[in-house]
Amino acid sequence: MGSGGQEMEDDQRYISLTAYPSQILAIVGPSGAGKSTLLDILAARTSPTNGTLLLNSSPLNPSSFRKLSAYVPQHDSCMPLLTVAETFAFSACLLNPKNSDIPTIVASLLDELRLTHLADTRLAHGLSGGERRRVSIGLSLLHDPVVLLLDEPVT
Repeated sequence: MGSGGQEMEDDQRYISLTAYPSQILAIVGPSGAGKSTLLDILAARTSPTNGTLLLNSSPLNPSSFRKLSAYVPQHDSCMPLLTVAETFAFSACLLNPKNSDIPTIVASLLDELRLTHLADTRLAHGLSGGERRRVSIGLSLLHDPVVLLLDEPVT
């Protein structure tokens, strides 16, 4: 909304929000309201048309922010022929190929996301939509992000 509560032309709105450490913040609104666009801006995937993004009271550097954050898109993009455990192991190897503790990392992630019983299930078969979503979230958690941004975490 613009100043005085008037809607801006071209569906642009002024938005001000503050997020605190360890806080869960939800962006809610009707379909087509711009929630995903706002999240893309907050994730430094898209630049705002105007205004400033601040992180710890300093202007946000998009490339620096992308290094400390993880973004889980609305639509899952996993390799369907891999199992859940293989998916986590493959991604963990790509992130840190010299890490010899990958089996422990994978086991911990499977347990944390309540996917242990599905470790040997292929992504293309036998997983519900929610379970596939948890796999996508798990892939982002492998980065150990300071900030985790999720577009449509539950559908």
